[in-house]
Amino acid sequence: MLKAPNLFNHATSELSQDAFIAWLLEWANPDYKTCDEPLHKMGTSFLKELLATKNIPLSSIQSFKLQTQYHKIDVYLELVIDKVSIGIIIEDKVFTSNHSDQLARYKNIISKKVDKVVPIYFKTGFQHCYNDVKSKEYYQYTVKEFSALLRHGVEQGIQNDIVTSYYNFIAEKEQLFDKAKESFENYKSQPIGEWDWWSCTGFFKDYKPHFRWADWGSVGNNRQPLLAFWFGHRDLSIEDENNTTITLRPYIDMVYSEKNIKINFRVAVKNYPQTNNRNRNKIYSAFKPYLVGAGIKHKKPTFRKAKETMLLAQVTELDDSLIYNDLVALLVNYKNVLDDFIDNQNIIL
Repeated sequence: MLKAPNLFNHATSELSQDAFIAWLLEWANPDYKTCDEPLHKMGTSFLKELLATKNIPLSSIQSFKLQTQYHKIDVYLELVIDKVSIGIIIEDKVFTSNHSDQLARYKNIISKKVDKVVPIYFKTGFQHCYNDVKSKEYYQYTVKEFSALLRHGVEQGIQNDIVTSYYNFIAEKEQLFDKAKESFENYKSQPIGEWDWWSCTGFFKDYKPHFRWADWGSVGNNRQPLLAFWFGHRDLSIEDENNTTITLRPYIDMVYSEKNIKINFRVAVKNYPQTNNRNRNKIYSAFKPYLVGAGIKHKKPTFRKAKETMLLAQVTELDDSLIYNDLVALLVNYKNVLDDFIDNQNIIL
């Protein structure tokens, strides 16, 4: 039997989620108790959960003022309870994470207005690290907690299409959360052909300490975000077409996109943008014997103008059955091949 269309499958932005959070929280206002008592109870339960993060009991409310995008805070509720003013900050995230020191900024603004601040980091997608959130003393409210709140209300017989639709939507998000968490924590037991975004995130996070100057992160492009891990940077001095010595930095990256993993040899060219393929071809011609000698099957990529980085060689026929230890050994081998090449650069170039 087909499920009925769900509005929230189309309204997936953070602004849509802001609206639902604010709407549900507004039902905690004592003024609405007689409008719909079950919804008032659910909104009150939500408010109690938020206040409990700072051990603040919910008693008589003297003032209730709810706003969205107040000083760019997604949802802000200012209360007076037993003559104590309280500001609840809700920073709502669906896909993204905190940035630009926004959490500290919001907290600083509100702390000047009220007696007590309740800072909430509300995230319905999976996030593997909350260190920065915790350092700003925000409480992490996840899809698991929100789903449980809504589930309880539905089981108690709330008859409201908005709640029912959002609960069905958030229950699916909870399943995605669980799947992402499983992938992140258990990638070592799966062959790389079965890895997803969060499997690679787990691997990149764990593997970064193996190399100096290694790093990883999401890289935006015109099609879709890429998840990349880069390491093995070494300086390489060559004479360019003008007989000027320039220093570039070959390195290796591993990229996950479109459900595929790719490994590439690249050259960082940040200080020397490349407008033609002459330097790339010169480096590739010198590097190719090392790749062939190590049995690394690869292809020479099409050249594109480069301001930051250019492809040098793309590994082909990556075995999808590799597991964690095999992949680590493969990457170490690739780094050794690149090191051998750089160590002999003065002879070759």
